[in-house]
Amino acid sequence: MGTLAGRKVIIMQGRVHLYEGFTPRQIVNPIRLMRKLGADKLLLTNASGGINEKFSPGDFMIITDHISDFVPSALIGQNDDSLGIRFPDMSEVYSKRLSGIIKKCGCKK
Repeated sequence: MGTLAGRKVIIMQGRVHLYEGFTPRQIVNPIRLMRKLGADKLLLTNASGGINEKFSPGDFMIITDHISDFVPSALIGQNDDSLGIRFPDMSEVYSKRLSGIIKKCGCKK
């Protein structure tokens, strides 16, 4: 936890995955903690672009949609209203505004 360019940030090194034996509820715990600490934006990184041979290590790519029908939902169970509504709006899971900022700041010239 600290500041970056004058903004409060929380940065994690790594994360846990289902294939490591964690449950969906365990996986979302760090994100829920960050929310309770005041975070209202979440930027995730991954290696999804690694299959594109035109990409180099460190290149940015933006996921615009996904299919989430293969793991139990972390929304199952009692809802914690302090974290938000029971069923969040999924019509713009990936913010077009934040994607635009990433494109502007992270793409090669």
